[in-house]
Amino acid sequence: MDLPRSRPPTTPRWLWILSLSIGAACAIAFIVAAVRGSDGASTESTAAPAAAGSGFPTGLILGVGVGIVIGYFVGRRAQAPDHSSRKMP
Repeated sequence: MDLPRSRPPTTPRWLWILSLSIGAACAIAFIVAAVRGSDGASTESTAAPAAAGSGFPTGLILGVGVGIVIGYFVGRRAQAPDHSSRKMP
């Protein structure tokens, strides 16, 4: 008879290392692209587009806020006791 697991399997360490290294590489690439700016190879002078939206800071704040809310609820779900009727004696 197979007994159900009380906890889901843990995430392997190699997957955490891989995701952290990919995230770091993307963050470094973003910073390099933001600091470097244009490559200067373009000879045509183009006018800057008109600002139609709220911009980067608003999007960044919104993304951080949504990430915190999602992380909070995922963390609460992971800490919540399991109220399964199968586990009652």
